[in-house]
Amino acid sequence: MARPIKKGIDYFPLDVNFLSDIKVRKIMRACGSSSISILISLLSNIYRDEGYYVAWDDDTAFLVSDEVGANEGSVEEIVKKAIQVGFFDKVLFDNEKILTSKGIQERYKTAAYKKKDSEILDKYSLMTRKYYDNGVSDDGNEVNTDESTQSKVKERKEKKNKEKAGAKSRQKKFDEVHLSLAKHLLHKILENNPESRSEKYLESWANTFRLMMEIDKRTVEQITYLIDWSQQDKFWHKNILSAESVREKYDRLVLQIKDQHANAKNNYKKGNGRQEVLPNWFDEDHVLPQKQLAKTEQKKTSEELDREVEEMKAILKAGRGN
Repeated sequence: MARPIKKGIDYFPLDVNFLSDIKVRKIMRACGSSSISILISLLSNIYRDEGYYVAWDDDTAFLVSDEVGANEGSVEEIVKKAIQVGFFDKVLFDNEKILTSKGIQERYKTAAYKKKDSEILDKYSLMTRKYYDNGVSDDGNEVNTDESTQSKVKERKEKKNKEKAGAKSRQKKFDEVHLSLAKHLLHKILENNPESRSEKYLESWANTFRLMMEIDKRTVEQITYLIDWSQQDKFWHKNILSAESVREKYDRLVLQIKDQHANAKNNYKKGNGRQEVLPNWFDEDHVLPQKQLAKTEQKKTSEELDREVEEMKAILKAGRGN
């Protein structure tokens, strides 16, 4: 009797950014750190058995829970959250009761393309749809050949060249310090709302922070302080949800922080509350709202004009007297 053809693959290295992925972080935030071992067990079952999916039922929940030493209720809760955030495909789960994703299927096809039976059923295929990539490769699988290795080396080189080109293109717009500010804002927003989908705006935010520093002459310390303060404030954390809003509301935020500090200082002198210390840059002229500065400059200019007019009148009067 012929030996049955193996459908699954033997290895699936995890992407180095697996724990940093926003979907994984949301699952960890909702279900705890133990969710990682359960996710890895689910991926192992997918790639080991059918290769690109696993049927979801009570038996699968039991096998995974038994494998990692968790209860079945925790496994079911993590699967539910993983589907909600897009780690697994929701449509196929609802219609077919299977766990899979486009990334899983693409990696399986790459690893198993030399196998005699590596086709993905049409009703399960997600290859033409945009889904989350779980970062699983075919490194170490028995189906690898010299030809596939050379192909992968070429693909990696092309990918690296594209990344370099993209980095050069981004460099024209912003630097790492601007991107770091964008990531800091995203982190604070996610602390208040783990369901936020704002990560797609990171590059746009980085460019806005570049404009704040280059045109508005704001410093990293000033921007960071306003991000932290706004995301802790009951009102502003609901309204400062982008770099653009930080830039637009900068003057108003500074004024409100100063007012809040003045009130706290008065209460402290009366024996209530605690004394708060603002950064030194709050007392510098360049931190004043631009509109307020404009009014100050306008007032000064008007006084100078009035003085010049009076001087001209005096000169004309003296001339007529002579």
